[in-house]
Amino acid sequence: MSLGSLTWEAVAALYASVVATAALALELRRWFVSGVRLTLSASYPMIAIGIPEAKNRDYLILFVENRGDKSTTIKCMHLRNRRSIKHVLKKQKSWHAFVPHPSISPDEPGVPHLLSSGGKWEGVIEVNEELKRCIESGNLQVGIGATHANKPVFISVKPSTPQGESDRCERGGRRTG
Repeated sequence: MSLGSLTWEAVAALYASVVATAALALELRRWFVSGVRLTLSASYPMIAIGIPEAKNRDYLILFVENRGDKSTTIKCMHLRNRRSIKHVLKKQKSWHAFVPHPSISPDEPGVPHLLSSGGKWEGVIEVNEELKRCIESGNLQVGIGATHANKPVFISVKPSTPQGESDRCERGGRRTG
């Protein structure tokens, strides 16, 4: 059968198979992207301005955004010291901790928190010396436990880059150096 001798039934069948394949591809795509899709990012070091009791302290802030089409509930914030090859060779133990109320003020609502589709949440913790060492070594991970998954979702906290004198601002907003 040559291309010129196609009947209208064959053309209709070809068109139907193309449409059905496209519909299947769209359904598969929807199946892969549906549900809860969390995006996590961490900022360190952060300082609190306008809160007298938070003066001269460094904070780690975890930002969570739900880009999926279903809601989830954030149960708690997690911290863990990721084990590197150096830790394994020296037989050092890693640790895992949870933060039941990740906010600066005890009056602020913490967790559990319902994170709807398109919703955002921020968790804040004060950084002590042990956490600072873990962050600067590049081994600290921060994450959340949520109702949509059996395991916490983690990201690594990047160490802060030292600021040079030209990057620091003095009073009045002028750069030094």
